[in-house]
Amino acid sequence: QASAAKRVALVIGNNDYTTLPNLNNAKKDAEGIAAKLRGLQFDVILRTNAGAQSISRALADFEKRIAKADVALVYYAGHGIEANGKNYLIPSDARIEVEDDLRFGSIDSQEFLHAMKRAGSPLNIVILDACRDNPLPRRTRSAARGLTIQAIPTGIKGTAIVYSAAPGQRSEDGPKGGHGVFTAALLRVLDEPGLILEEVFKKTARRVAASTNGRQDPWFNSSIKGDFYFKPPLPQSPLSNVSAYGTN
Repeated sequence: QASAAKRVALVIGNNDYTTLPNLNNAKKDAEGIAAKLRGLQFDVILRTNAGAQSISRALADFEKRIAKADVALVYYAGHGIEANGKNYLIPSDARIEVEDDLRFGSIDSQEFLHAMKRAGSPLNIVILDACRDNPLPRRTRSAARGLTIQAIPTGIKGTAIVYSAAPGQRSEDGPKGGHGVFTAALLRVLDEPGLILEEVFKKTARRVAASTNGRQDPWFNSSIKGDFYFKPPLPQSPLSNVSAYGTN
């Protein structure tokens, strides 16, 4: 039944930016996540180095598809900036130089959750690998390192939000053309059979903390009541309960 559920994912990864520093891993991270999710029976909308119009159209398409879905998932890798209690995700063509540009040239991460709420999808997952140093050329006191932990909107159904690093921490990059530290760990765990959602992200967090000597500690916020498996437990063989000495 778990594998028969309709699953839809919107995956975005931006390496190349008009006014902000380019990144090493976001595009490769998004492509890796998209491939992994397709293998887990997700209908995937993938956008890389996406401008504002491309992201807006992809989000509209996503909202239509999840209206009839059982599981809705958003993954974003790229620049993200927290300012005045909001998390802004930056399109590749955005012209962002000062904090005031964020309101008009970027996307409030809550927009993904509002789309899920409007569509009424019963299970929602948002993964943000965007907790990097504030890249604004002219930084302000309110535009801080990393992302803030935002509240889950009232009225949305079961929702989990995953941040690649805790507030005040930065997400560490990997080698150019490879995967970032968080997504590399997630890709190793995502399709392990028999892990419920919380176990997937706890196991990912342990790998990230170990590989960064505790400098990066992913953060997980969930209102999901039941158990969700990206990959259900493998069916037991009739011989699995039989030992060399008989039935266990």
